[in-house]
Amino acid sequence: MTQKGTVKPGKLEDNPLWREASDLAEYMYSRLVLFPPDEKWDTVRKIRSSANDLMFDVGQAVSNTIPIGAEYEWGNASKHLGGLKTMYRFACRQGFLELEPKIMVRLDKLVEQIQSEIANAAEKTKLNEEHQLNLWREQYRLWREMYVDDFHKPAGHHHEG
Repeated sequence: MTQKGTVKPGKLEDNPLWREASDLAEYMYSRLVLFPPDEKWDTVRKIRSSANDLMFDVGQAVSNTIPIGAEYEWGNASKHLGGLKTMYRFACRQGFLELEPKIMVRLDKLVEQIQSEIANAAEKTKLNEEHQLNLWREQYRLWREMYVDDFHKPAGHHHEG
C-alpha cells in the first residue's frame, strides 16, 4: 500500500544526486593512496567511511518511497557529507592532499541539494501525516454516528445491527 506523498524511484543510476555522491566518493577513494602511512588509521579511515556512507545513504534516500524514511536517510547523507567535506579540507590544510577548488564547489553544491531534499521529504512527511489524520478523523466521525450517538438516543430509537 502506498502512502500519499510518496514517489517511486526511477533507475538509480539516472539520479543526478546519486551520480554526484558516487563520483565524489570515487574521487576521495582515489586520493587515499597519497596519504602518509601514519594517517592510514586516522584521516584516511574517516574519509573512506564518510565517502562510503554518503554514497550508501544517498542510494537509500533516492530509492526510498516512504517520505519519513527518505527524510531520515537524506539527513544521514547530509551528516556524512559534512564529515567528508570537513576531513577533505583538513587533509588539504595538513598538506596530505592538494586542495582542488572544483571539488570544494561540488561538495558545497551537493550540501545545498541534499538540504533541499531533506526539506522536500519533510514536507511530504507532513502532508502524509495530515492525510492519515484526516482519514482517522473521518473514521472516528463515522464510528460516532453509528455507535456513540445511537447509544445516547432515547429508548426505541436505536438502530439494529
